[in-house]
Amino acid sequence: MTSFSLAELDELLAANEPVVELVRPMLRDATVRPDLRAEVIERTHGIAELEPDLLDILNSDSEPEIVFWTIFALAGSRNPTPVLIEALEKFVDDERVVDPKMAGIQAREATIGMEARWAIRHLNGEDADPEWMAS
Repeated sequence: MTSFSLAELDELLAANEPVVELVRPMLRDATVRPDLRAEVIERTHGIAELEPDLLDILNSDSEPEIVFWTIFALAGSRNPTPVLIEALEKFVDDERVVDPKMAGIQAREATIGMEARWAIRHLNGEDADPEWMAS
């Protein structure tokens, strides 16, 4: 696995540098701490080339933090397909609690289901925050 810091990844993303081949190996690497994998997945929001990888992760990983941030990342799709929407719909009733570490804007506990419902609304063009965020 290629080693990099989150700060280096943020710099590459800010400069619109290609990061797909850098992050792809880490997305599924079980030797990487789940919290670090979740941070990397969060940063893949809207990177179309990684959507197939993210869908695979969503359908195969059970770690709540990974699932939550994979849903967030997939919500950045510019071309939501029925397959993507169906994958997200599987999680709308998932009440596992995840800490998105956003205390300043977090109104209550966040669940995977809240994030999935938000992602579907977002992909359908609705401009609204997830239920767990302060309005």
